[in-house]
Amino acid sequence: MIGIRKISYSNAYDSLKKNYMKIRSYKDVAKTMNYFAYFGSANGPLPKPSSDGKIDYDRESSIVYYLKDEISHPNEKRKVLCDLLSDLEKSEFTVIAKNSDTKLSKDEKKKKIIFNKFHEHLSKFKFNLNVSGYRLSIPNRYADSFLVNTKIVTDKLFVKWYLPFDDEVFETVEMGYLKNSMVNWDKAVSDIKSLDFDSNKINDAFEKKWAPKVVAEYILKTLLRNFDM
Repeated sequence: MIGIRKISYSNAYDSLKKNYMKIRSYKDVAKTMNYFAYFGSANGPLPKPSSDGKIDYDRESSIVYYLKDEISHPNEKRKVLCDLLSDLEKSEFTVIAKNSDTKLSKDEKKKKIIFNKFHEHLSKFKFNLNVSGYRLSIPNRYADSFLVNTKIVTDKLFVKWYLPFDDEVFETVEMGYLKNSMVNWDKAVSDIKSLDFDSNKINDAFEKKWAPKVVAEYILKTLLRNFDM
C-alpha cells in the first residue's frame, strides 16, 4: 500500500496482506464520532543556521531559521485549529506534545494511541483533520483515512497525487507555512463546521483510485508506456 503508515512489522507478503485486510475491514465500523485531529507537536523544529550560511530547502530547521519573519510553521496552525474547533461535539483534537524539544508529560503520554489500534480508532470518525506540513506534503493520514472510509479535511493543497481528489478530501483555506496572522481562521472554521459526509462516496473513491491494486496497475502501465516509446 503506497502512502500509508506501517502496515506490518514484517515485509512478508502474507503479513502485509493480512494486516491490510484487517485495517480495511474497519470501513464498516459505525461513524459515531465527528472530527479527529491527532498531531505529534505544536511546534516546528528548532531553528538552526546552515553551515554555509545559506538557506537549505531540504532541512526544515534551516527553513524556519532563515525565513522566521516570513512564515509560521504548520504545527502551530494545527494547535490553533484544534483550539478553535474544540467545541465540536463528538470530536477529538489531540496535540501530543506542546513543545517538540521536551519529553512528553504523563497526560500527553496518555493521549498516545497504540499503533495497532490506530486505524480502528480512526474508523469511528467521519472526518480527519490535516494541515500541510514539510514541503506542503500529503502525509500518510490521507491513506489511513481512505482505508477506513474517513474523509480528509485539509488546508489548500499545492502538492497533488496522480489523480485528483474528489469527495474523499475537502480543502479549506490556505495555511501551510503562511503567517498565522494571514490565515482566514473564521472561513476555515465555517467551512469545517458546515461539511457533509457520505461514507459510500469515500469508499467508491478509494476503490476507484487509491486501492493497492489500482495504484500498482497505474505504475506498471506508466512504465510499459514509457518502454513502448
